[in-house]
Amino acid sequence: ENRDMVDHFAFPKTIRYPQKFLEHEFVDLAKLLGATLVGESKCVEDTLRLMNDKEEDYLVDEKVQMMKYIQEKCYVIKADTILNLARSVVFIPSSDGNIHHAGHLFNPRSKTLTDMFDGQTGIFPDEKFLIDKGFDVAFLEKLGLKGEDEICADDMISIAKHIHNAQTSEGGEIRCLRKVNTFITFM
Repeated sequence: ENRDMVDHFAFPKTIRYPQKFLEHEFVDLAKLLGATLVGESKCVEDTLRLMNDKEEDYLVDEKVQMMKYIQEKCYVIKADTILNLARSVVFIPSSDGNIHHAGHLFNPRSKTLTDMFDGQTGIFPDEKFLIDKGFDVAFLEKLGLKGEDEICADDMISIAKHIHNAQTSEGGEIRCLRKVNTFITFM
């Protein structure tokens, strides 16, 4: 009953893609039996749908590989649909070690954001992860990484509470003054 097969492209070999797709080596047999070709975009879309719908079926490493593949190929594949699906994939560790999708984290390249959220964990992608895996912040922004324009009221309250709590900690005065200055300037 397998009516679809994978067209020839360099899909990451270690990622489990939907089983309804045949490996390239069986293409001739599949064509003979009446199967249709499935292009790269369709295969990536279906895999992302599974990564979102059956999140537990994919390891974080597989999700990281898929996002890396998309980052490298987004100029070739249908970017809009794939990027929309990719926005929901949970694959980025934050500074506290929890795994998030890009839309839950802030851009670590913004001095304003790093100053305001200084001392807070789980706000930015883990820097070592970005470097080791070769992720470009511009790509993560396409996936929803938040910038200064995406700060909401809850974020502002969190920053204010952190400033208040940091005043009582040892060495917190200098850190607080910098945060307060940035916070007031931002507002």
